[in-house]
Amino acid sequence: PARSRSIACASKNCAWPAVPSGIVPPANCMGSGWLASDSPTVWSPEGNRLLGRRDLDDSPYTNCLYLYDASSKTTRTLSLTKKLNMAIWSGNGGSVIEIRRTRNEGSLVSQIGLDGKSRQLFAWPRRICGMAQSPNGSVFALFDLTGCYLLGTDGQLISKLKIPMQKESFEVSFRFNKSGNRLGVLTSYWYGEPHVGLDQQLWVADMKSKQARRVARWGEFFQGS
Repeated sequence: PARSRSIACASKNCAWPAVPSGIVPPANCMGSGWLASDSPTVWSPEGNRLLGRRDLDDSPYTNCLYLYDASSKTTRTLSLTKKLNMAIWSGNGGSVIEIRRTRNEGSLVSQIGLDGKSRQLFAWPRRICGMAQSPNGSVFALFDLTGCYLLGTDGQLISKLKIPMQKESFEVSFRFNKSGNRLGVLTSYWYGEPHVGLDQQLWVADMKSKQARRVARWGEFFQGS
């Protein structure tokens, strides 16, 4: 819905619906056949780079992360990896946070510098469904199917936010403000069949008190067949 896009993508650090016209991934990110697929590209916080992802059609699938520089209009490969779940920009845009799946359905979080060098940050026991990092890099906001959490840079639990969850058809988007003292949390819950409803709630969490309060709620209903 248009309203959710205006809230979730209120800055340059939001996703394009597809690879923008004229941007071609690097040669080693192209793949050899038609099964290779692209994910939406994401602006860096400064708006000068795009982070792209392309899943190649080899076996097991290779995930390619690449960067597009808006000033030079060039692309280059950042990393080639396996079992990539998601990748986001770090809070200051100086690196990329990569989340990979593990054998036991857990997650491994690493930081990739713009030079391609990677270091592991921490492991999480469940699959991560959403993540954001504060501008100063000291706090991670994380969502999995058990709740929304605030973590330190080493993965140590700081707090679990008291935001109601749903067991399925539930999505969460995070956005820190520029100073990093508040976190916006947008929850989206799809329900009903064949008549589908969408319930969305906007929460704001204070980083000092670790308390979240709901500031807006709206819903839409879609006619099914």
